Amino acid sequence: MKLTTKTTLILIGVLIIGIVIGSVGVSSYLRFHHERKVAEFRRGRGFVSEMERIIDPRPEQKDQIHLILKKHSRWIQKFSDEQIRIFVVSLDSLNLELSKVLTPDQMKRFEHRMEQIRHRPPRPIDRRPGPPPPPPFGE
Repeated sequence: MKLTTKTTLILIGVLIIGIVIGSVGVSSYLRFHHERKVAEFRRGRGFVSEMERIIDPRPEQKDQIHLILKKHSRWIQKFSDEQIRIFVVSLDSLNLELSKVLTPDQMKRFEHRMEQIRHRPPRPIDRRPGPPPPPPFGE
């Protein structure tokens, strides 16, 4: 094989390896960034900052709008926590009922998939049981 052919093949190989490494790196970064944003939104901080970015309040409105958004963000956080708790309880119930009907192989595949689903959403820091309070209106 000629030297130019070897050099070309090596360069193409390095290029392909670089593309693969870059794709994996970008994918990992985007997934981490997305999960972090979702977690912040569920905790209320992301809700306030995102709504302020969308509203773009004038300086004289900023404090008043921030207080309103902060008040509602607490309710959204509690509601989100409650929905996650309900989802987990529903999956456990589904698992129990299906375990009586599925074959061991089917059950293994089902449990594997449910484990993937459970670990996908970021866990909130504070998971208190109980229904969320109604949203504060008229204050």
